[in-house]
Amino acid sequence: MNTYDTITESSQLQSIWISQADASQRSGRAGRTQNGVCYRLYSKAKHQFMPQFSIPEFMRIPLTEICLYAKVLEPDYESVTDLGKHLVDLPLDVQLGKCLLYGVFLKCYDPILTICAYHSVKDPFILPTDRSAKAKLRSAQTVFRQVV
Repeated sequence: MNTYDTITESSQLQSIWISQADASQRSGRAGRTQNGVCYRLYSKAKHQFMPQFSIPEFMRIPLTEICLYAKVLEPDYESVTDLGKHLVDLPLDVQLGKCLLYGVFLKCYDPILTICAYHSVKDPFILPTDRSAKAKLRSAQTVFRQVV
């Protein structure tokens, strides 16, 4: 899910649990056009502790992105600058996209690309560092690798 980090002032993709409403909607899709089954890979207890609804996108992403996309949809598209027209096409936060485009323009895109990649991910070190987390990871891998 795309979220906004107020500390780094950038958008980041994060893996988070879905809401109960999202789970209900997804199970409804399983049998909509033909017979189907919905498999949920979490417990009933986990389902009870999930948030009832997900946070609206308007509250998760920075207003600069929303305003830019809204401006591009207007019939008077000429009021958007050339920079804005390029930023809409990039799958990046507006600030990072602007940084990247200026890096290309100033012929220093290689280090800027590395910086933008680093800032677009919340935690570059995904693997657990403490022993208990590593043990849980190995246990989960063992369970999911077993063929039933």
